[in-house]
Amino acid sequence: MDPVSNEATEGISRRKMLKRIGAGAAIAWTAPILTSIATPAFAASGAACGGNEDCGCVTPCEGAIACHGNSSCNCWVLSPDNGGGCKCLFFVQSCGQFADCPNGQGDCDRLAPGTCCVQTCCGQTCTPACGTDMKPKHRGRARTTR
Repeated sequence: MDPVSNEATEGISRRKMLKRIGAGAAIAWTAPILTSIATPAFAASGAACGGNEDCGCVTPCEGAIACHGNSSCNCWVLSPDNGGGCKCLFFVQSCGQFADCPNGQGDCDRLAPGTCCVQTCCGQTCTPACGTDMKPKHRGRARTTR
């Protein structure tokens, strides 16, 4: 018996070829899709926002308190549902820069996963971790006519 397969000597049927092409295309399409799916980590939910870092905050609306030697990192008072302790998070530069969380951490988990609800002079705001490249929420611009 010849160890060469019949497929090599007789060719491949059109049906088999189409099946293989389809399977290859499915794999090629699925790989980038699966790697691009953003699944929020459980650690990024409200539980990670609790605790109390000894960074020096006392009241929700006091002067900026840089922490970890990073001026883009500020000591914030957490929302009451996060325990109200202190946490070093991204320095919010202006009111409305990030999503608001008037109802607490649940708002952040829904609107801006991975952020913590903190108390600021602007009210409660969803604030990302220090050193993130998180973009501010988008604001629609009104069209102007001449």
